Amino acid sequence: MKQINAMIDKLARGTLQPNTLWLFRKLTYGWLLLNALFFSPIRNLFYGEDAVIMRTVPPPGLLQNLSHLLAMNRNYADEIAGLYLLSIVLSFAGILGRIPRIAVFLLGWQFYYANIFAMNSGYILFLLFSFFLIFTGSTKSEGVSSILSNLAMFAAKTQFLIVYALAGLYKLLGVMWVEGSALWYALHLEHFVSDRWSFLLEAPLLLRGLSIFGMLYQLLFPLLVWFKRIKGPLFILGLLFHSFIAVAMQLPDFALAMVFGYSLFFPEEWSASIRRFFRLSMG
Repeated sequence: MKQINAMIDKLARGTLQPNTLWLFRKLTYGWLLLNALFFSPIRNLFYGEDAVIMRTVPPPGLLQNLSHLLAMNRNYADEIAGLYLLSIVLSFAGILGRIPRIAVFLLGWQFYYANIFAMNSGYILFLLFSFFLIFTGSTKSEGVSSILSNLAMFAAKTQFLIVYALAGLYKLLGVMWVEGSALWYALHLEHFVSDRWSFLLEAPLLLRGLSIFGMLYQLLFPLLVWFKRIKGPLFILGLLFHSFIAVAMQLPDFALAMVFGYSLFFPEEWSASIRRFFRLSMG
């Protein structure tokens, strides 16, 4: 009981990593903003009245039908898109507290269900991050607000590690990643990979090594990320790995989502340095 009380007291004294929370919040809403701006010029094709994406039919239930509101009423796409974009900007700037953050999450799910066949797991992950950020307060908060902020950051970290662990486990239980042929087959998918990367097919040993490396990296990341001394090299390897996915597989949004997620595990001094640089850059 004393240990539990001590833990609660520690969580209530203030945000454990205020600068890391600040950085994570900026990167989360920054990613969502980039995603929204990308879809904005072509939104009519994806979730507007003339959308070419097949509609999803909501299961029975009030909450399920509310989540599919845009999917079933695409004539409101422009209004919802404008409100969604405004909410992201306000959340990024830290204006109006939790109100725009709640709006980002609720409206974000509208776009997911209206555009479900064009979304990847990077978008889902950052929508979950936006949900956790609803419960975070000021970086100087104390008491209940501080407890919620710390628990929300813990939940976000856990979610990110689950993504890596399950992805690595899925690869381990399969055949192609273990034997090292996964990327060789992936590079044959014409709708993902352009011809300029076809030369990699002539280097099967390299592709085998990259396949096995990707599997081992995802399996070991949830363990190694807690060792401060190797965080730098670990993040650099991850950056290289996801950069390959971004360029070769043409999935830059997913790659950027995973790299931005590393900020959750930054030492507080790293985040503080980035925050100071940001403030100096903004004058």
